[in-house]
Amino acid sequence: MRTALIPYHLVALAALPSLHEHVGELPAVNFFRRAELVALWPKLDAQLKLLLLTGQRPGEVAAMAKDHIVEGWWQMQGKPKGAWPGTKNGRDHRVWLSEPALGLIDTHLKEKRNAKVSGVFMRKIVAELELERATPHDLRRTCLTWITRLGFGRDAMDRIANHRIRSVTDVYDRHSYGDEDKRIMAAVARHVLSLVKGTATSNVVSLR
Repeated sequence: MRTALIPYHLVALAALPSLHEHVGELPAVNFFRRAELVALWPKLDAQLKLLLLTGQRPGEVAAMAKDHIVEGWWQMQGKPKGAWPGTKNGRDHRVWLSEPALGLIDTHLKEKRNAKVSGVFMRKIVAELELERATPHDLRRTCLTWITRLGFGRDAMDRIANHRIRSVTDVYDRHSYGDEDKRIMAAVARHVLSLVKGTATSNVVSLR
């Protein structure tokens, strides 16, 4: 069972021989908490940081191309095209790129790795920090969890995650949710930065 974590702003890895001294034995990670995130963030490359800031699938982030970025939106075709493998559910999808996410795009496109290699890099970081287990997909889960914890709701989370959830209301709801998604992704980015910079005052900061 996960023990209580020390406040993230008290973590100073340079002075710590082991993260375990302060957080105890950690089980397989599904959602990164404060101390874990502040430890991980400086070690993540642009590709892994984009997983955390966009909530998209590791394979999709790995296959991102420059022409997918249009006026601040990352537009993903549902069907494969060239090196693009298509989205997991075959549906066209788009996600708003917050200012911090946009700032990582050029570096990511120059240095990106395939999803498998990125996973190996993540495992090296996890081993260095002595976390028991964590994967790139856990960064996606963390982003999506924050969407609901910040008060935007499960429907917003499913929409941004591009989950295939169909209901009778989908037939009638033709709203694009563009403005809402911009607010959500900006809020997630602010929350990430508040954690890693040590300015957050609680586990959940409402940024709507």
